[in-house]
Amino acid sequence: MTAKGHFDTDDEVVVRRRTNSDDEVGYHVLTPFVLDDGKVLLVNRGWIPSDGPSQTAFPKVPAPPKGEITVTGRLMPDETTAASGIKNLKGLPDRQVMLINSEQEAERLGATVLGGYIAQTAPEPKGDSPELIGGNPGKEDAALNYAYAIQWWLFSLGVPIGWVVLVRRELRDRREKAEQDSTTKTEPATV
Repeated sequence: MTAKGHFDTDDEVVVRRRTNSDDEVGYHVLTPFVLDDGKVLLVNRGWIPSDGPSQTAFPKVPAPPKGEITVTGRLMPDETTAASGIKNLKGLPDRQVMLINSEQEAERLGATVLGGYIAQTAPEPKGDSPELIGGNPGKEDAALNYAYAIQWWLFSLGVPIGWVVLVRRELRDRREKAEQDSTTKTEPATV
């Protein structure tokens, strides 16, 4: 999805306790993106590390591009505690949230906020910070995905072949037992 407008860094917040691709804990940067018609679209610009030992201070957030730009990203649904397992804590430090939720942000901003948010994939930030999280789905591990697909196709071929082998083995064992039973002669007991 693409959108044209400008970032509103005055109302930017960070989403706490988020991890990057290396499982380091930090923040996601959530910046309101004001569209040409005045409506606001939330943009998750990516992951930044925690600045220091305290998570109560607002971290140093790299500035987004200035002026009117076009952002590209994946459209994501609002986060909820039920869907994410993350508790939406109250009493957080200023400009920090636990969940990305357009209704809560609309209330905080006093503006019309479109539902959901964009996980930004373009433009790339200068200096690789924030670290983009939107990615290009399926492209990052394409070779691994193909290997898994081949593996599962081989497993699916193995099931009927294995079944045929087991049935033939069972029939062979029954036949051998029947032959053995027929060759064993029994004599009646005499009293």
